[in-house]
Amino acid sequence: MALASSGRGVTNVSDAEVAEVNDGCDWELSTMLEGFAPHVTTGAEAVRWACLLEATAPKVGNVSPGQSFADLRYEDFVIAAEVAADAFRDCERFSDAILRAVKETGDRCGTNVNLGILLLLGPLHLADQKLLQASTASPSDTDWCEALDEVLKSLDSDDQLAIFHAISVSSAGGMGKVERWDVNEAPSDLDLIQAMSAAAERDRIAKQYDTGFRDFFENYVPVLRTCLLETRDLLRGIVYAQIELLANFPDSLIARKNGDEAAEEVRRLAARTTIKDPEQVNLLDSHLRADGNRLNPGTTADLIAAALFVIFRSLPRARLARCGDGGLGKVERK
Repeated sequence: MALASSGRGVTNVSDAEVAEVNDGCDWELSTMLEGFAPHVTTGAEAVRWACLLEATAPKVGNVSPGQSFADLRYEDFVIAAEVAADAFRDCERFSDAILRAVKETGDRCGTNVNLGILLLLGPLHLADQKLLQASTASPSDTDWCEALDEVLKSLDSDDQLAIFHAISVSSAGGMGKVERWDVNEAPSDLDLIQAMSAAAERDRIAKQYDTGFRDFFENYVPVLRTCLLETRDLLRGIVYAQIELLANFPDSLIARKNGDEAAEEVRRLAARTTIKDPEQVNLLDSHLRADGNRLNPGTTADLIAAALFVIFRSLPRARLARCGDGGLGKVERK
C-alpha cells in the first residue's frame, strides 16, 4: 500500500491505483508545464530550476524573497542553485559534484545553504542519466526507483568518502551519532548506506538512502504533483505542497533542533491550517519564524526541491528534447 494526497491528509490506496494516477498526472503536468519544458532539457538545468523555484516560493517558515534569516538570505540560495547546476554539469561522479558544490557554496555564502538538497539530487541526477541511456522517454516512479537501486549499489569507497566529507564540511551535526555510525565522520570501515540507515529515524534525507528513495516517491512526489495540478501554478503549488507535507509528516530538521514534540506540534498546526486561507497560512508562518526561525522546516523544503527535479525530468517533452527528438532546439543559458 502507498499514501496519496487527499487535499488535507493521506489516503491508503493500492500501488496499482497510485501508478495509474501518477501516469495521468505526468501527462497532465507535461501539458501544464509545456512552456517551461525547454528550460529543463538537461539534468543540470533541472537542478538549477528545482533549487531556484523551491527557494522562490513563499513557503511558510523558510527563506524566500523578502524573508531572510540572520545568517541566510534568498540571494544565497540563488548562488547555491547556480553552483549546484555547474557542479552536476561538469562532474562525472555525483559524489564529487556534491562535495564541490558544498565547498564552493560555503566559500561564496559563508554558510551551509543546501547540503540536504545536494544529498537528494546527487543520486537522482545519476538515476536520470541512467534512464536517458536506457531511452526511458517518460519514466514512471518505478523506473526511477529501479535506477536509484543501481545508483546506490554502485557507490564505491571514493563516492562514500566524498559524501562523508561534504557532510563534515557543511557541519550538518544534526544527523548525530548512533552506536558506531556517525554521518559526520568517515569511519575506517566505510559504509555510507549503513550510516544513513542508522540516522534514518531522525533524518528524512538519510531515510531516502535507507529506503532507496521509495519513501520519497510514495509520500512526497505525489503530493507535489497533485498540488501543482490543483493550482496550475508552480509557486503556489509548491506552497500548497509544503503545508500538506508538514501536515502529514513532522519535519526532521525541526525535530533534530527542537525535539520530537516541537516537530509534532508543527505538524498539528499545519494539519489545522486551511491552505487557501491566507490569514491561517500567515499565522502558521509567523509561528515558524518566531524565536529566531528555530522552527525552520528545512528538510521538507529539501524534499520539495528534489521532487521538482523528478517532475521536470519526467516530463515527456523535456526528455524528448534532451534526446534530440523534441523539436525544442538548443536552449541557451541566460
